[in-house]
Amino acid sequence: SLTLYRFFQKHKDSKYVFEILNGLKSSSLGLIVAASITIVLLALFNTSNLSEIHSIASIDVLAVVIFLLIMILNKKTRINPMLLIVLSGIIGFIVY
Repeated sequence: SLTLYRFFQKHKDSKYVFEILNGLKSSSLGLIVAASITIVLLALFNTSNLSEIHSIASIDVLAVVIFLLIMILNKKTRINPMLLIVLSGIIGFIVY
């Protein structure tokens, strides 16, 4: 990490390094969004492939209820989000 710090300090005014970092920022965001979509598909539809979702009837209603419950708790209370994640895991373990 010290090597990276020295590199960025040496090249902090370089437009090429700036553009490379902007590209990395954009690609990182794209990877995070793709991973999020995959997780939502797995949780709500039990598949990670969009083409396998044929109708709204294939949605897992219990997963949606748990999701909405946690989102409401997150919005209405000051509970730590990590605790809400653990709570949703416990609820999912009990329900399924």
